[in-house]
Amino acid sequence: MGLKQETYSSLILLLIVMGVTFGNGQTSSICDNGACDCSPRYRDVTTIECKCNAVRKGFSFTDADFGWKFRKVREFYVSDCDESIIFTTNAFKDLGQLESLHVEKVGKVEFQSGVFQKLVNLSLQNIRELDFGERAFMGAHDLENIKIRGATVHQLRSHALFDIKGLHSLEISDVVVHLIEKDAVNVDLRHPDSQVFIKNSTINNVESNGIVLTANNFSVDKSALDKISPNAIKISSDLILISESAFGNSLPNNGINMMAHTINIRNNIFKFLPTGVMEITKLGNDTKLIFTNNTVHNIQIEGPLNRISGIMETAEIRDNHFPCTCILGVLHRSLPNYSRNNFCATRCNISFNDFGELVEAEKVCISNNRDPDEAELCRSVTYPTPRSPREGRMPSYFSKSPSSTMATVQPRNSSGRIQVVPVLLFLTLFTVLFETISKINCKGC
Repeated sequence: MGLKQETYSSLILLLIVMGVTFGNGQTSSICDNGACDCSPRYRDVTTIECKCNAVRKGFSFTDADFGWKFRKVREFYVSDCDESIIFTTNAFKDLGQLESLHVEKVGKVEFQSGVFQKLVNLSLQNIRELDFGERAFMGAHDLENIKIRGATVHQLRSHALFDIKGLHSLEISDVVVHLIEKDAVNVDLRHPDSQVFIKNSTINNVESNGIVLTANNFSVDKSALDKISPNAIKISSDLILISESAFGNSLPNNGINMMAHTINIRNNIFKFLPTGVMEITKLGNDTKLIFTNNTVHNIQIEGPLNRISGIMETAEIRDNHFPCTCILGVLHRSLPNYSRNNFCATRCNISFNDFGELVEAEKVCISNNRDPDEAELCRSVTYPTPRSPREGRMPSYFSKSPSSTMATVQPRNSSGRIQVVPVLLFLTLFTVLFETISKINCKGC
């Protein structure tokens, strides 16, 4: 009898101890196995910090790792893992107050579909491989800021960053994306100070409707875009700024659609620029276009165009370098302002006006076989001004010379004479860059 009573008393005592321990918020999973530090440790955890070590190389977080004891977690940190970090579907379903997730110095990070029920800030830094599942942010209705720095995305799947509304900022820097699939990015940043900022990044390929963004400010700086499909990128913003970036040979007509009050494109390098690659929808009569200090190596001229952009009347187009072909040499007197302020893509400082005078003086464009090359142009100018080649971010896959098969208008007719072209064709040179949609999307314009 006494032995039984002692046994029952021990069991009761054990149950009481367990009840007190776990009833006060003691965690029994990721915070107890030494992989993660949770604070405060025994009640209402608000911060989780997980680091890999010599034994543990990665994590796979599931909803079983958490529970009601984690309902007040606000900050979650994961770092220093050589292998994969996987956030499985509904992993954070019980983290109803999660504000910030920080992942840093990780070999691979995978977000499966529907990971987040609530999230405000996402920070990903120094990730060798980043993988977003379809609708990974489907439940994150309070998401305000996404920051990705130093990462490689092999394939951004359809609906990966899709139907995200209310975002304040999207910052991408030092990121390489090999492929953006159709409907992969659809983000609406409606906050008055919202911004999308892309810097030092490279995108190799974008499929149709791959990127659809709405933001107050949109900026691309020191980045590269190689290949896009028709209607691949659609940007709506008050201000669009594209600077010091490089564009490859595979840009189709209507590849980039921009709707903005101010569009500033400066100090970029275009390997090949086809007609209407950038289609601009005016937001009103005050729409401003600035295209300055850009270099174009090859250009496609389709003409004559059926319509000429009204935006040309107010556009600021100067200090650009275009290929000078004989077909353009007779137009310098018709449009002297553009001729004086834009230049041939040569090492010597030859404006379109200079080039036109060389054509008139029959110093160039005499041969029936070809346009003048750079050496011939520079020798023909009596006051050459040496200049350094224009620099810009140029990834390795842009280093090859433009293909000789690019579609360009031949400047001579069958008799071998230089064609006399109307003023319309000179405007074609610039509307190649910006073929404005005739429909005006504003009230009272």
